[in-house]
Amino acid sequence: MSFDHLIEQFVSKNLDKKLVDELIREYKEVRKQDFLGNVEETIIHGGRFSELILAFIKNFVSTKVIDIDDIHFDELLNEIYNYPKKTAEDRILTLAIPRVAASVYTIRSKKDVVHVKKIDPDFFDSSYCVASCSWMLSQLVLLFYTLNSKEANDLINSLLEKKIPFVEEFEDGSARLLEQDMPLDDRILLVLYNFYPNRKTPYFIAKTIMSSPQYVKNQMISLEKALLTHTNSDGSKLTKRGIEKVEKEILCKLEGK
Repeated sequence: MSFDHLIEQFVSKNLDKKLVDELIREYKEVRKQDFLGNVEETIIHGGRFSELILAFIKNFVSTKVIDIDDIHFDELLNEIYNYPKKTAEDRILTLAIPRVAASVYTIRSKKDVVHVKKIDPDFFDSSYCVASCSWMLSQLVLLFYTLNSKEANDLINSLLEKKIPFVEEFEDGSARLLEQDMPLDDRILLVLYNFYPNRKTPYFIAKTIMSSPQYVKNQMISLEKALLTHTNSDGSKLTKRGIEKVEKEILCKLEGK
């Protein structure tokens, strides 16, 4: 399942598409900033995600759509707390999730991340925000799908895979890089980016980019030395530096064509 499919499922429940799009966008931004080690940005986007998840709950329970650019957090939080709680699912949706959202929003506000930084946010706050946002989204998945906790967690993790339009995957597990007019190392990095966080062997990469396995293997040694990839017995995956290179350099070049 992709994030696009998840958005479609939420929208099919009569939820506002603009709200759902923004909620998922902010969740992806939380994970991205955390991966890149941007503590303050992670907390800021965690706070925004918490605002949007309250708007999501109000939209679902009351069917009313609110202006996502004018969310009054405390007012909306108290309104949701007062919603009827007839079932265990109601308590998760209108009590447990809002409480977690409030804790993330408090870190974002009281740490003055957005305003004057009297107290520097730190790694533990950032880690808590990421875990909390993932938990809140997983609970929405649990409430909207017939899944157990492990299945919901697996679904969330699968949504984090970085799919790009330049790689086409086939039913037998093979793939092809559709953009070949670029240096060998860029092609290798694009394939690894597409399948992140899964590891891929030089043989798989060579078939995907239609190159010699030996050429690919030799080039991957250079990529490892440049700290762009990490390799073990299962294959290679991108490092943070590798992901940053793909997103800030390679993809930008392709999109500019």
